[in-house]
Amino acid sequence: MQIEYKVNKHPSGRHTLTERTQMDMTPKDCGGDLFGNMDAGSFYKAVAARLYEAHVAGHEITYTDA
Repeated sequence: MQIEYKVNKHPSGRHTLTERTQMDMTPKDCGGDLFGNMDAGSFYKAVAARLYEAHVAGHEITYTDA
């Protein structure tokens, strides 16, 4: 399955990762440390874990960091 991930950065400093599969019309916000996170370190650690899990599961991934 094709999955598109995109990082959104709010002017307040919060980071959110969105996910859109080939079956989704619009992207969905991911939860946990991937939603509204002010700590860039823990956010990107969680992003790396999410991308790794999707890769190991055999998904085709597109990643954009805005």
